[in-house]
Parts: sequence; C-alpha cells; structure tokens
Amino acid sequence: MNGHVVSRSREPRLPSCPRCGAVTFSACPSCGLEIQINTIPSLTGDELAPPRCKCEEPYPWTITTTVAQFGRLTIIAAVETLETGTQADITRFMLEHALEATSADVGAGESKRSRGNSLIQYLLQNPALRTSEGGNLTDAIVRDLVEKAIARWGNGIGERFPSLLHGLRRDGFEVVNGELRRAHPELVDLPRADDEVHSLLRSFGFHTATGHLDQAITNHTSGNWAASNGQLRSFVEALTDSIAERLEPNCSNLPAGGWARVEWLANLEPPFFLEDLNEWQTVAKTGRSIGFIYGVWQRLHPQGPHPGLSDEDDATFRLHLVLPLARLLLRRLKDRCGIS
Repeated sequence: MNGHVVSRSREPRLPSCPRCGAVTFSACPSCGLEIQINTIPSLTGDELAPPRCKCEEPYPWTITTTVAQFGRLTIIAAVETLETGTQADITRFMLEHALEATSADVGAGESKRSRGNSLIQYLLQNPALRTSEGGNLTDAIVRDLVEKAIARWGNGIGERFPSLLHGLRRDGFEVVNGELRRAHPELVDLPRADDEVHSLLRSFGFHTATGHLDQAITNHTSGNWAASNGQLRSFVEALTDSIAERLEPNCSNLPAGGWARVEWLANLEPPFFLEDLNEWQTVAKTGRSIGFIYGVWQRLHPQGPHPGLSDEDDATFRLHLVLPLARLLLRRLKDRCGIS
C-alpha cells in the first residue's frame, strides 16, 4: 500500500488502486472514521493521503511490511533478467540500490551468474532489509527488475522469462498494460504462507508432504500445470495422513491413507475439523460428508475440463487454495499438540 489517492468521491469505492493494485480504504480500520480527503504532496508530485487518523492510529499504507511479498522462485527468476545485461549494467543496478559495499555484490571480476547468485543469496538471507525510504528491499529490487524487463522486452517478457511471470502470478501479481500490478487485493500473503507452511512441515518432520509441495511449486513455476495439480493433490493427502499419524502414533489403529483418514480426523474426539465453521458435516439420512473440507477435496480431484479457466488459472487457483488451508491445519495441529 502506497497511500495513493484513488478518488475524491466517496462513492462508488474502487476495491483496488488502478496504479499499484493495492486494496483501498475509505475509513480508518481502527476507529471507523471516514478518511479525510485533504492530501499532502510528495516529492514526486503525487497526491498522498495523510499518514494517520484523528484517533492517532497510523493508516495501513504507512506501515511497511517486514517480509517480502515475493517468493524464493520469483526472486531467482527476477534476478535472472539482470544477468542478460552487461557487467556495467549489473554494477549500475547495484549502485542504484546501494548494494556495492555489501555481500550482494561480489564485483565485476566475477561472472554475471556469480554476481546474480550473490544477489539472490543476499536477498534470501536478509528478507527484512529496508530501503532508505522504509520499504522492503527485496520487494523494491524485484519490482525494479520486472519494470526494467518490461521496458526492454515489452509484451515479449512472458516468452523470454516464463518462469518470472508464473512466479509473479503465484505470488498474486500480474503484468497488465506494461505495469506490474496485484492480481487481487492484499488479503492473502502467499509468500508468507508458503514460508510458514514449510517451517511447520519441517518442525513436524512431514518430509513426504514437504516433497510434494516443493514439486508442486517447482512445476507451477515451470508451467507444468498438470504436474503441479497432481503434486498438490498428493501434498494434501500426505498432509492429512501425517496429521492423523501424529495424533495416533499407533498406525495400526488408523485406516488406509487418503479420504479414509480425513474421515477419521473428522470423527476424532474432539474432532480435528470444526462443525461450527462448516468445515465438516454429515447428512443424517445418507451419512454423506459435506462441508468445506469435502469441497476442497472434490475440487482437487475433478473430472473433465473446467470451462472458463485456463490450465494456468486453474493451477494457480489450486495453489492459492491449498497453501492457506495447509497453514490453518498445521497451526491447528501445533495448538492441539501444545507446541508453543
């Protein structure tokens, strides 16, 4: 969020900023007071909304994130665009972002790939670094690299760097009319969800599930949509199997894997899936399972084509569905096991 003034008219409210794609606000999230339209000028000449409300709480656009919005594979793909330039281009880029005296730049004496790898490692190891303006450094670098690639290759960026576009879409961004924009409001932070899911999977030792998730993300980045979808199905099955095994160490008491273990979790005492949240319900007359978990399972195991959805859209939707669900289930398991 950048504090751009979308409109001085309060109605109708646009859901997202047409310039940067961030979600819009018409009232203070803290107290509900309508945001005043008196604006302050920025050094670039843009109109910016005031930084805080009359209740003294800061507005959301003044609170900068400490975690990058872009995932590991997107960062790697973005830096690869830098390696297509000259050594002088890379040096200028490092100077523009004040990286020349850090471990991010190993110097022009090294190969372009080595300099790119050093920058990638630096960003991955320092995800919370800020720019001089207070923004997230990784976000600023990825955006700059994407914008430079668009300026150089225009509409050919997708053909030249398909992994970059796939990664951007996975992180909730898209290139529209030569600009990088959010594909949806900032409601789900996929890179952060991905990081937390991987951390929780490692802490529980769910190695099989981790392998399937890594393969799903890798295949999505490479544009192998069917393979990504298959790995996501396997990930959810492996995850629910592993959760059941964690809650019942004696595997001889468990049913075979797959849906049977999902039903076992639903019938556990207390149930792992919550009926009051419509996660799980059983139709009394038929004994048929319904609810959110059943719907997700069916969505991941469809039959036939999906009218109106491209293979990429469908694969991206599944990834955006599975990651927050996995985070929810792993957090619940963590609470259930009494792990702080």
